[in-house]
Amino acid sequence: MNEEVPYELITIPEFKEFMYRSLIPISDIFDHNNDPIQKILPFWRRHKILPFKAVGKHWEEDFELTFIQLIWLRIVDSLRQLNYPLIHIKNLCEYFFKDSWDDDLPMKILLRDKFLYENKASKEALNDQEKLILNRINQCLENKDARTMMFYLHNYLSELIAASLNERKDAGILLYPDGQIIEYVGNKYFNHKDQKINYANSAPHIQLSINYFLQEFIDNDQLQKIVVPKIINDDERTVLEALRDKNIEELIIKKDGETILRIDSSMSSSITGEKAIQLRKILGLRNYEEIEISTRDEKTLKFKKKTKSIISNYK
Repeated sequence: MNEEVPYELITIPEFKEFMYRSLIPISDIFDHNNDPIQKILPFWRRHKILPFKAVGKHWEEDFELTFIQLIWLRIVDSLRQLNYPLIHIKNLCEYFFKDSWDDDLPMKILLRDKFLYENKASKEALNDQEKLILNRINQCLENKDARTMMFYLHNYLSELIAASLNERKDAGILLYPDGQIIEYVGNKYFNHKDQKINYANSAPHIQLSINYFLQEFIDNDQLQKIVVPKIINDDERTVLEALRDKNIEELIIKKDGETILRIDSSMSSSITGEKAIQLRKILGLRNYEEIEISTRDEKTLKFKKKTKSIISNYK
């Protein structure tokens, strides 16, 4: 990933608002060797791992990418670094994009969102933004060209990214040597194909974290709000979720008999990015002996770090 991006980092709400818009000039993007990514695109296109159209016959300098399209290019470039077989990259492309066409996913998304907004409207008044979104949905359903455009913008990859942002949980892809593909959001593992999946598969595999690719777009303080479940247990995850939801009455973390971090209700609503990073580091490295937390909804949790099991009391 190129460390110096040609645009300012944004917030999660801003990313969600603009994620489907063509905004990033292809000429500004470089691969892991710091070469213009345009050089490799014709090769990827010939091998059918470029699921969106160029301008005319060439990738002209003024061609603009959406955030989702750029994330796909980053995924392919990362797999290229890892010498992942081209045939499996093609299968991954078909999994996320061709299957979206075959399954009529964009239409399902439109109908799903139309139902959600109309159902909400039947119970309470929609705000101006919600009215605008519902109006756009109805326009897409009525306009064939707009529906066709949806097929280029909405796919299983964009749904995975949206799920990560909406649920504020890390999401990603697990790729196995035999070509098996598993998606995850938080602790939920799934595959949209009709096939038997071993979700507890501990065989060697490649893990692609959506959170990693979002670092190119979203400010780090914002990404700290996304819970990464791979490195924490259920009790530690409860602490982070309470912090994220501003549901902390009091939090005390101890090591060597001393309090190393304390957060109370007066701080939890305005916790700084630095303190949030400190908390995540403590939990990720298991650099504590005991944690005690009480939440605003009158729940308590107290546990100690243990090698085999964690003793907790969650009422």
